[in-house]
Amino acid sequence: MKCPFSSSLIDRYRHIDCNVNDYGYEYYNANNFFDTFNFIKEKYQTKLIILCGIEFSEPQLYQRQLSEYLKLPYDYILGSIRVVG
Repeated sequence: MKCPFSSSLIDRYRHIDCNVNDYGYEYYNANNFFDTFNFIKEKYQTKLIILCGIEFSEPQLYQRQLSEYLKLPYDYILGSIRVVG
């Protein structure tokens, strides 16, 4: 395996919104994401290191939903905060 910071490393991630008023609410489908991710990872396994992750919007407000995503096999989960103040 090459160094994870080489040009053979790519990642695939999606943004998750749990706020019902957000335009992206319920857009993300984890099953579809992992189907596509696993296909790509298998196809390029000898050429690339491919990681998957999500950007989870406002984890401080949606802890229950975040706990469900933490059970899935992501390589990383980024938390994002929309409003500070």
